[in-house]
Amino acid sequence: MKPGRIQTQFLCMAAALSLGAQTAYPQTVYWTDVGTGKIQRADLDGGTGVEDLVTTQVIEPVGLALDLVAGKMYWTEASPADFMISRANLDGTNVELLVTGLDHPSGITLDVVGGKMYWTDIGTGKIQRGNLNGSSVEDLLTIGAVFTPVDIALDVSGNKIYWTESTLADFMIQRADLDGSNVELLVTDLVNPSGIALDVAAGKMYWTDLGTGKIQRANLDGSGVEDLVTTSVIEPVRIALDLQAGKIYWTEASPADFMISRAELDGTGVEFLITGLTSPSGIDLVPLAGPTFGACCFDIGFCTPQTQEECESVEGQLYLGDGTECVGDFTCPAMCWTCLCTDGLSDSDQSAIGCFGPQKSCDEFCQGHGGTQSFQCDLGPCISIPTVSEWGLVVMTLLVLTAGSLLFARARAYREIS
Repeated sequence: MKPGRIQTQFLCMAAALSLGAQTAYPQTVYWTDVGTGKIQRADLDGGTGVEDLVTTQVIEPVGLALDLVAGKMYWTEASPADFMISRANLDGTNVELLVTGLDHPSGITLDVVGGKMYWTDIGTGKIQRGNLNGSSVEDLLTIGAVFTPVDIALDVSGNKIYWTESTLADFMIQRADLDGSNVELLVTDLVNPSGIALDVAAGKMYWTDLGTGKIQRANLDGSGVEDLVTTSVIEPVRIALDLQAGKIYWTEASPADFMISRAELDGTGVEFLITGLTSPSGIDLVPLAGPTFGACCFDIGFCTPQTQEECESVEGQLYLGDGTECVGDFTCPAMCWTCLCTDGLSDSDQSAIGCFGPQKSCDEFCQGHGGTQSFQCDLGPCISIPTVSEWGLVVMTLLVLTAGSLLFARARAYREIS
């Protein structure tokens, strides 16, 4: 093994442990309440300790997604006064307006490692994405007003977007590549599908159907549709999974009882977790088993911060948070990055866990210098190999060892002759 390879593996492990230490959040469930114009949270085990987090700079929050690495929550705003996307710290402080000029944004999900957020816009019939700071918005799918994407989920490792479609012409679930190409129709004959969540490791997708009052699941290709929860539920809206604890959580939009409920992944053991809400919608979790983040080393040679479950959902990866082994011959070389500001100021270095963190640092670095002109991340140039002087040291060491062996052999032969 090359010296640089050993060094970068230690760097990767150190980064994993450091990252894990930064994400020790309480085990909680977060949700948006359209009726009260609030974002709230409560203890995940028992639903106690309900807290108001964001009550100003928000009117009708709908979709919700958490970034446990950076300690942020993102939400879509459905108020006609300002259709937009905002974010704040997980405790509700530091509210930031990210994207405006939308027309009824609904579902939102994050690719934290890739530094992207994805969302659906019901009013324009689009699926869009942008950087996590709201910049570089792009249209991925634009099918028109009859196209009504509601909620959205990502399989980053499989390069897929999944979404629920609530068009009167056809209520269904579809997927496409992350760039919007290769659209596939997966599930039809639904009534009003709303929330969607994925268990990529198990090859399953879960969704709510407002029209039938059901929670269902199927294989990721749409086959094997199952009814999971059909009683103790009326109008399920959005859904979240705690895969470590084996639980489904969902928001309930029935005026008979606005609440948050949960059940086992197979639909059994339904519990009413939090009642007395006004109109809960988006939901996300800090899992019961706790968010364990570490460096995930891919067999193609780079590292990213992911949960152990996300890491192990793809064959050929090694999770370095606790040393659990997957499959493959793993290398974890550092990655070179360069950052150029608009006014010409530049910076460069290398990172042991990919370039998502450095890219965020680049944006901050260039804030007072006209903004970021370019950011580049390259694997190849950063793979450490011995320098000329290091090779000289290696050769000298080998010569010394060889000479020593020869002298030892001669001395031994001399003793035997004597």
